[in-house]
Amino acid sequence: MRLIRRLPVALLLLISLVFAAAACGQTPAPTPAKTSAPTPSTAPASGSPGASGSASIATPWGPILPSVPATFPVFPSAASVPAAQVPGGPWSAAWSAPTGVTEVAAWYRDQLATYGFLDVELQPAAADGARVVDAIAGSAGCEAQVTIRSSGGSTMITVRWGSGCSKLGG
Repeated sequence: MRLIRRLPVALLLLISLVFAAAACGQTPAPTPAKTSAPTPSTAPASGSPGASGSASIATPWGPILPSVPATFPVFPSAASVPAAQVPGGPWSAAWSAPTGVTEVAAWYRDQLATYGFLDVELQPAAADGARVVDAIAGSAGCEAQVTIRSSGGSTMITVRWGSGCSKLGG
């Protein structure tokens, strides 16, 4: 759904780059085809908040940063989990909390609304009870997605921190 909204912007950006390169007398490098498999760029992914490195990671959701800012809100009593070990990734960060999905989802909805995002929406529960909080900031391409789901007696919190959010919260 987000990819469809981004397609016209990506196409305009590609056309602009081609014209800019032609004006400079250079030929643009070929654009690699998108694949559905996540492909990390130059920096390794890290699940800890504030980890260094700003290279993005390609995902079907869109490009994400390998970590969230050190100031990113972490649910009270949540414990860090290596994001690379959480299925369904890649993720920018992951935590486990001993609290229910509904409470954690409402907390993130409220926290992201005060963190700098202009549009924060808590999606209805999925068939498996998982909740998703989608957040969009004012800067172009700055989106975040927090997924909250029950996992083995605790609640798993995973974050996709859009590559356009590098200056938010940092």
